[in-house]
Amino acid sequence: MLRHNTDYNGMLYKFDLPVENKPIVFRSQNALVSAEDAEVAALTPTETLFDALECDKDTAYQSFIIKL
Repeated sequence: MLRHNTDYNGMLYKFDLPVENKPIVFRSQNALVSAEDAEVAALTPTETLFDALECDKDTAYQSFIIKL
């Protein structure tokens, strides 16, 4: 009889081999952070200007000209 998915003396066994309980390491998490950085870096010059002037799509033209 193989020990599978059972706890024996505080150690988990799968296929009769002891398995250490380690945290899962996600390799794609670094790629996700890089994709977010690339998205922020991909702003157009107009979007960068709007961010610098703290304008959005609802800002009136006159307010934009005053801030500019």
